[in-house]
Amino acid sequence: MQTATCLNFLRNLSKQLDELKMGAEQSIDAEKEELGLPQDVEGVSTQKENGILKITVDGYLPRSVTCSRKVKTHWVSKISRAILDVDVSFDKVLCIIAVYTPFTTEWDVDNRAYKYIIDGLRYGGIIKNDNYKNLSFLVTGEVDENYPRTEIYVIECANELQEFLSKFIDKKGCTL
Repeated sequence: MQTATCLNFLRNLSKQLDELKMGAEQSIDAEKEELGLPQDVEGVSTQKENGILKITVDGYLPRSVTCSRKVKTHWVSKISRAILDVDVSFDKVLCIIAVYTPFTTEWDVDNRAYKYIIDGLRYGGIIKNDNYKNLSFLVTGEVDENYPRTEIYVIECANELQEFLSKFIDKKGCTL
């Protein structure tokens, strides 16, 4: 029972720290906007190579059950602002989301707030619509104690998803 209480306390503390950090970042952004200063998108980078868009966000994607409106706004705006200058848009995509947490404990794949990433891609103009006809996504997770992050890969998807996956796996040197 004490372990469960301790875990709940740590989860709540983590949520409060995330909200404080995001609140501070939003205050800084609002002040920059008020002063007419350029808005940096700190903690996120984008790369485009061989038709693949890679977005790296410092910090790991939060659990969906612990997300407040501030957390949602933070993730959606961070991603959509980071890709505003990226000259690419896709009709049909595969979005691969790799979550690198600093914890060695296992986490449920279905409990992360992927919607915020997908909404950020849509609001940033990378995808026109996030329905099943235009978007497929998959999730993977790893542990990186030194650099927790979320990597998002957006790849134009061939009409035949299986054909595309075969090509992608071949490029990575994997075999089925």
